[in-house]
Amino acid sequence: MAETTLTGYPVKDRPWHSTRYYTEEVLNLECPRCSMYELIYEANKDYPDEIALQYLDIEVTYREFFENVEKTAAALTALGVKEDEIVTLAMPNTPEVVYLVYALNHMGAVANLIHPLPSVNELHFYLKEVQSRFFFMYDGTYDLIRDTLKETPVQQAIIVSPAASLSVIKRKLYRLANKLNMDKSMCMEWDAFIKMGKGVTPVYVKGDAEKLAIISHTGGTTGEPKGVMLSNHNMNAEVFQIVQSIEHDRQGVMIVILPPFVNYSFTNGIHEPLYGGLKCALIPKYEPLKYHEYHAKYQPNYINSIPQYCIALLKDEGLKDMDLSSLKLIAAGGEAMDPEMETKVNDFLHAHGADMNISKGYGSTEMVSAASFTHADSNILNCCGVPLHLTDFTAVDVETREPLPYNEKGELLMSGPTLFMGYYNNPEATDAVIEYDKDGRRWMKTGDIGYIDEAGRMFITGRIKRILITKGPDGNPTKMFPDRIEATIQKCKKVALSCVIGLKDEDRIHIPKAFVELVKDVKEDREAIREEILAICREKLPAYQVPEEIEFLDELPRTERGKIDYRALGEEGDIA
Repeated sequence: MAETTLTGYPVKDRPWHSTRYYTEEVLNLECPRCSMYELIYEANKDYPDEIALQYLDIEVTYREFFENVEKTAAALTALGVKEDEIVTLAMPNTPEVVYLVYALNHMGAVANLIHPLPSVNELHFYLKEVQSRFFFMYDGTYDLIRDTLKETPVQQAIIVSPAASLSVIKRKLYRLANKLNMDKSMCMEWDAFIKMGKGVTPVYVKGDAEKLAIISHTGGTTGEPKGVMLSNHNMNAEVFQIVQSIEHDRQGVMIVILPPFVNYSFTNGIHEPLYGGLKCALIPKYEPLKYHEYHAKYQPNYINSIPQYCIALLKDEGLKDMDLSSLKLIAAGGEAMDPEMETKVNDFLHAHGADMNISKGYGSTEMVSAASFTHADSNILNCCGVPLHLTDFTAVDVETREPLPYNEKGELLMSGPTLFMGYYNNPEATDAVIEYDKDGRRWMKTGDIGYIDEAGRMFITGRIKRILITKGPDGNPTKMFPDRIEATIQKCKKVALSCVIGLKDEDRIHIPKAFVELVKDVKEDREAIREEILAICREKLPAYQVPEEIEFLDELPRTERGKIDYRALGEEGDIA
């Protein structure tokens, strides 16, 4: 397409929608309108003997993959799963979670993906929110909910061992090392579940692009759990844009290191490589300092990661003399990457034979995942790339909501085919993050302050609200919301105000620290109040959001406008 004269406004010019970043062919392609399953099937039906999944010591061909999806669908049919039914999955990266998502999708049902190790209260919330009759979980999740499962809507739970796809001997050895005290009145194991489908014809529905396919949870900008509803087309448009825009080689290896409840992981780490005909190497529990072992085993070409895991490469002693030339792409998402550390990681990769730099992206669960990506000439420090070719961004004045010209800072908004359907049973929260322009187009408010330059490159300069990355009890990255922790602390009647910041931590990325201003004239010992606050937090919050430190101040610092000045308290690690 011909380059046009700029009007001065990126929302009108769309400078990213050009042959500078995308070929003419890509710019004119339209995403297939079908189900997630149909997209994967059509892309791979002619390559039955190529490898779809790698998991520990097994490989699954595309022929076996589709056969296993069919067996899973037959068992789901026998179980009683209906079209539009929401089935909850709390599992790590195993082949079974992949079979389940595509089997449910082929049946017109919905996969509700949740953290396998949340707090018990959150588990109950997630199950009750969607009224799941059927719940698939790994044994670690069952340990959490065993005593209270009957208090949920669940009628049948299926416990899936991480060894379920391995040999009979390895399954038995796993079971010996991990005793399972299962309530057989409402629970069964994966093998028994699959046997239910023997002789049963799966009930499939024709793919509908607009049908709800996935519910993936986020705290958004408030920290309260919300179910993000994503259609088949939302999910497919994400991977379509990536695969069409970024070079993927059939049978290249994508190593999947983030857990599947993170939409960035399931979509870009599983749905995307399967659409591109790659091998998906599933890591059930990623250990960053053992990357050298994964690299030696899988020789990966593509990795979707987070900045903290990229930085961990520098500390992995096993990589000292290792050749990393197989790497073609490492994408770092989820939070901003420190420019100094980005440079160090890039230098490290080059010194080990990798002809590439860390790539960055920007997006949200409400946009499925990445909405922008750093192409070769936009991969500069502090830049989060240019929009994907079917996606648009604009910066607007925070107060007037009018679009801003190039290089002027405002709130960034996103729009495109990946924009979510809404929050499950929460129209008020949906309305709070969606706004319409004068032409009636839906835009997602990001809560981020930034600007767009004449080349269509985006830069984030701050946040309207705060979000921090930490690690949950399973060691996987997750979001931490200061606002939510503060609201919980203030349930203590002796607390007047609180402010929670994130302190950098080598093991957990960030840990929460609370500053507390007490109600005047409180006489009680502060240590007793500290214990009371912690007791409330332990009851109401996931363990990883319980403050590690509590410091009492006579008065919290304020900005010139009278707001609590959290930056004056040493806030570190705001993410973009």
